Amino acid sequence: MVSEGENTQTKPKRMAGWVKAVLIVSLAFNLLVIGAVSAKFIAGHKWAKRWGGAVSVLREGRRFVHSLPRERRREIREIARAHRKAFDPVRQAADDARLALAAALEREPFDKQVYAQALEKLKTALRSAADPAGDMLTKVIENLTPEERKDFARRLKRKPRHRRKSN
Repeated sequence: MVSEGENTQTKPKRMAGWVKAVLIVSLAFNLLVIGAVSAKFIAGHKWAKRWGGAVSVLREGRRFVHSLPRERRREIREIARAHRKAFDPVRQAADDARLALAAALEREPFDKQVYAQALEKLKTALRSAADPAGDMLTKVIENLTPEERKDFARRLKRKPRHRRKSN
């Protein structure tokens, strides 16, 4: 029992060391995410400009297909599905080249020759993706109505816009 004159307040418990560490890591992660999101919103359009038309065609193509009625979207997805097999070896080559580049970057001592070869392999793999992508795009465009082709052309003429904006 406590008498009226005694101090009933106790010292607050100290936070455990691991809790502090978790809070610091959480704060760092949150700041990293906020920074990445901010950078995307601030400089997203610059990235699209720098990578040129290929990125714009793909992005606008997706937006365009999404704007079509459900039945038309299904038809276009079937065209894409038919071309998917052509992408498998290209995708595998790009994955292998990406891993070779990562290995070259981790190598100690750094070997410029190995790095240059790995980078060239990646560039070749990425360039080879243009052929099946172009074939698929041609098939899709051949199946568009004149109005749909004009709508797609209008979308391609627009300046690259920020990703979160629709149509």
